[in-house]
Amino acid sequence: GRPAWQLISGLGKKAPGITSVNGKLLFVNGTAVVPSIHPAGVLYDSRVLPELERAVSKFAKVFKATRREGP
Repeated sequence: GRPAWQLISGLGKKAPGITSVNGKLLFVNGTAVVPSIHPAGVLYDSRVLPELERAVSKFAKVFKATRREGP
């Protein structure tokens, strides 16, 4: 979610909103990250479910590609 993204990005409150980076492959200090809306957000607003699904799908693709390439 937003607070975690603000911390991880290193930009604090100047970080772009979580919805604008949701599901995008980004690199922070050389580490691949795929920011996502917090899953609990779906409990409050079911309209964000497609956004969460998009982020999880992107993460799965990145993870699978990384596992195939190896360390």
